[in-house]
Amino acid sequence: MNDLTKGLYEALGGRLSGEGYDIVDLMPLKKGRTPGVKFQGLEEAIEQFDSAREGDVITYLVQLRPSKKAEGGAAPAPETADDGLTQVRAEDPVYLPDGALNVPFLERNAEILIGAGETALARNVFKTILGSGAGGRTAVALLGIGRTHEIEGKLSEAVASYEESIAFQPAAEAYRRLASCLVGLGKEQYAAEVLERAAQQKSVAERDRLELLKAAGNARARLKDASGAEAAYRAALSIDPQADDVKCNLGSLFLQAGEVEKARMAYDEASQANPRNDRAWTGLGICHYTLGEKRKAYGHLVRALTIDLNNASAVFYLLKCAFEIKRYKEAEVLLRNYVDMAPVNVNLLYSLAGLQFHLGQFDACSRTAAKILSVRPEHGGAGHLLKLVRERTSSASV
Repeated sequence: MNDLTKGLYEALGGRLSGEGYDIVDLMPLKKGRTPGVKFQGLEEAIEQFDSAREGDVITYLVQLRPSKKAEGGAAPAPETADDGLTQVRAEDPVYLPDGALNVPFLERNAEILIGAGETALARNVFKTILGSGAGGRTAVALLGIGRTHEIEGKLSEAVASYEESIAFQPAAEAYRRLASCLVGLGKEQYAAEVLERAAQQKSVAERDRLELLKAAGNARARLKDASGAEAAYRAALSIDPQADDVKCNLGSLFLQAGEVEKARMAYDEASQANPRNDRAWTGLGICHYTLGEKRKAYGHLVRALTIDLNNASAVFYLLKCAFEIKRYKEAEVLLRNYVDMAPVNVNLLYSLAGLQFHLGQFDACSRTAAKILSVRPEHGGAGHLLKLVRERTSSASV
């Protein structure tokens, strides 16, 4: 095994073994070979490396298999021939009996390499498939190449690959990935148009069409195109009238436009379609708060946080309601649990201390205020609360 091949084994082996795979072999492709010609011998391949001119590109095919632990717990070492070169094994061959590339095998290897973070090697495999002219897999290979570019943050290159893939075979995944890259490049308008065009493709399955229309609506909403966003969401609901996430998106759209009653109706429909949707209950709470119905809002927000405590919007409006309607008990429990799992936030701690003071939980209030002062010693509100607690407790003891 020459130094280059050995180095590649060592570099890849550790990464891939962590993913549960062993390298069966690293095989250099002979420059300019056609799918009908058998794979070159390994000695010939090594000669190619030795004689490579500066700037030449040498492509490897990587054979992998799930790890098989030896009895002692160690993975078995690769088999080697008398000359020290790793042998090509018969299992999962790169080439089929007729000499054509085993494309499904190569695609599986490329996916494993992507999972291991070896995007450059995966791209080489996809390029090999692309260059082989394998029938019906051109679009898939281009999609794979685009994915490797996207993972590396090369969004413009990814866009070009995805567009070429779509030209060969329109597919929902390619459209979604293309739109995502366009959003990353700040091309929201183009992204929305791509998603809408994709949703019109007859070959797209209904479930994919629903997701594409929802994404198109989100893109239109970010563009402040309320009518376009609503049209996309309505089209999505025509496919699945019970899509509670789409109903929530409609509610958010109406709420941002100041159409509170329409937003309330959309959120109400979402909560009926899925009573476990915390976004729906949060939206209802915000709508009722905006309409001045703060006790109703409080109940909806408590329900939202009971479903998912990690909901910052619900926490914010719950606190507003709690202090305005002087209802503290549920808010104190929920906020105390929320601050336990969230990063330290002095404003939330101060609100919690205030709830505890109003509930007469003076020891808890003192501890919370002390925690605030340990983070921000100059916090006047926390110091004032401690003073009030001392006054209350001292007067009670007299």
